[in-house]
Amino acid sequence: MNLITNLRDSEECTGDCKSCGLECEEKDAEEALKEYVQALLDRKLFRVGVAMDDSSVAQKVSMDSVIKVYDLDGEMKVVDEELLFPMQNDVSSSGLADYLNKMDVKVLLTGNISPVLKEQMEILGIDVKTGVRGSVPFALRQYLTGKLG
Repeated sequence: MNLITNLRDSEECTGDCKSCGLECEEKDAEEALKEYVQALLDRKLFRVGVAMDDSSVAQKVSMDSVIKVYDLDGEMKVVDEELLFPMQNDVSSSGLADYLNKMDVKVLLTGNISPVLKEQMEILGIDVKTGVRGSVPFALRQYLTGKLG
């Protein structure tokens, strides 16, 4: 979708849409913006987090873990990734489940997790996969190919 990328956004636009021939009337631009925002909201992404230590899956997830989050599209292909730093966001260990839930993480891959934290995550709808080993990309591939229990 081409969002309001026309002469109106440049210095050459006089504001008179007849001068450039493009349909960039204000109401059309506002409607295009609404459509663009709705398309972003409608985009269904599935977020998978991997607790990491350097480039490997962390032995145990905790509030000081770094979580690499992968955004997957409907075909389970990675479309984006980011690093989450719960400790830098003043998240306590008891708030880690809430934090990941707010970040819309649906699955967490880790080596191990405390039973209490695992239960908190599962109550919030986060599927926790434990016993995961290896590099972070390898763990994600294992998950995507259904090789994790």
